[in-house]
Amino acid sequence: MNAVADTAVLLFDLAVAQAAGDADQAFATAGQACDVLDRDFYATALKRVPAVRQALRHTPYAAELDERVRALTAV
Repeated sequence: MNAVADTAVLLFDLAVAQAAGDADQAFATAGQACDVLDRDFYATALKRVPAVRQALRHTPYAAELDERVRALTAV
């Protein structure tokens, strides 16, 4: 794993931790992780997305996160 990949993984993990107290910030952090993956894709980092989505499940951000991830994985 490289530094960029580590960054995406850590940002997704941080988003999970933030979600309970600040869904807006959690979604912004997850968006940063997606931005990292858009520049330097690392499929393993996407394994963190279900936890973020679960943490944001009661917010409109869950669907927005789905859209961001779909855009990353579109072929």
